[in-house]
Amino acid sequence: MITTQLYRKHYLSSAVLILAFILLGFFVSHALMKLSSHRPFPPPIFFAKLIDEINPGNRVLGLNRIEKLNSGSLPFKFALIDQDGKNLSSTGIDFVNSWQKIQKPSRNYEFQANSAESQLGPPGPPLSGFVRLPGSVPQYLYIYFDDKLIPPPFLMFLVTTVSLILSVLLGVGFSLFLMFRALHLKIDLADSVIAELQRGNLKARFPIKKMDEIGQAMSRFNKMADEIERLVEQLKMVEKSRMTLLQELAHDLRTPIASLKNLLVTIQKKNETSEKELRDELISISQKEVEYFERLVEDLLVLAQVSEPKHTSESALVNINEILNDEVESVGTLHEYSNKNISIQRDEGTDSVAVRGDQHLIHRMFRNCLDNALSFAKSEVTVILRINKERRNVEIVVQDNGPGFSEKALGAFGERRISRALGTEHENRISVGLGSVIMKTVARIHRGTIQVENRTLPPGQIVGAQITISLPVEHLGSG
Repeated sequence: MITTQLYRKHYLSSAVLILAFILLGFFVSHALMKLSSHRPFPPPIFFAKLIDEINPGNRVLGLNRIEKLNSGSLPFKFALIDQDGKNLSSTGIDFVNSWQKIQKPSRNYEFQANSAESQLGPPGPPLSGFVRLPGSVPQYLYIYFDDKLIPPPFLMFLVTTVSLILSVLLGVGFSLFLMFRALHLKIDLADSVIAELQRGNLKARFPIKKMDEIGQAMSRFNKMADEIERLVEQLKMVEKSRMTLLQELAHDLRTPIASLKNLLVTIQKKNETSEKELRDELISISQKEVEYFERLVEDLLVLAQVSEPKHTSESALVNINEILNDEVESVGTLHEYSNKNISIQRDEGTDSVAVRGDQHLIHRMFRNCLDNALSFAKSEVTVILRINKERRNVEIVVQDNGPGFSEKALGAFGERRISRALGTEHENRISVGLGSVIMKTVARIHRGTIQVENRTLPPGQIVGAQITISLPVEHLGSG
């Protein structure tokens, strides 16, 4: 899955988006920390001089004034301490018990930080300490930092963590949104194509821009749609052909029915008075009319059974060599008294060549072809079985040494002839005009072709006919 193009595409885009949002989270966290960090504060000496400036005669009042002005502004607290460590203001801080241990500044407006507070590490709140105020009696301004006005460290850690988690969640959510949006567009496209097919537009196809997994699925769908379109067009053409044949045959049946009826009436009326020779001739003609009906019904039954073999339960792998052997033997038996020879020439590797289709229809196609060739041949019919590996087709070539095809027959091969043939030529062969129609139809539904031509010798002398049946190979065999 990791090697698939679609996975790599979405993985890369998702990773880039999530990384971008993580960087954004770091930036937001840094900005929040910077905003909440300690701003530069005035030095402690500033507040000491400010007290003396406000009220030098009464520093307690000056201190109260400063605290009132500073309320809610700077995180400082102040206390006025005398020389004995007693608090002169109202803040409640007293250093009487530990005053002797505290290091105090000796010069006016000198600041002395508490020795217990570390000045190492990252920047933090200002150090607390004492500033000596001027005067004959020493007084000190004690300045210390109010931690209540600054967010605690764990809160800053919480803000940083939450901002990073939110950035990851936003990155994942946005990448999923883009992924599902792309899939939704593909689904809308699929719905539109399927809707076009439902409305009867069989040429509706997916536009394929990239051959990723979705593009390959679209390509397979397009191939399926091509097959459906081909099948529907095939069914329309077959149905149209059947209707045309039925109309022609319905009209054509009137002639043999009327002829047979007249023959029977004639035989009945002249049974006693007619000569034996005339009576035998009338009976012979009647038998030919019955044979014509028999062939006509048989061919119509075959045409009625013709359907797309790939989409029926009769579809199976058919061994061409075996079918050809059966039909050569069968047709040869029917013509065994005609002094005509039929032979098969096989290329190497054709013993187990197979096509997918309807075995009964392929039998009938070969039977019609061989029967037609033996009927018109003077003495010999040759069947050649070969493989066209370049086109992956098997070719069955049937050659005879008869009179060949006329120009009209070459042009009309595969189309039903309107006229009937009950003549005495070619072994009293009766033709209803459907043999080539059956052959061409069976070959077409098996996605094959039939080519008819005359065999000639210089300077254009016709020495026989040749029919080439080409069918797509499903299995070539092992040779």
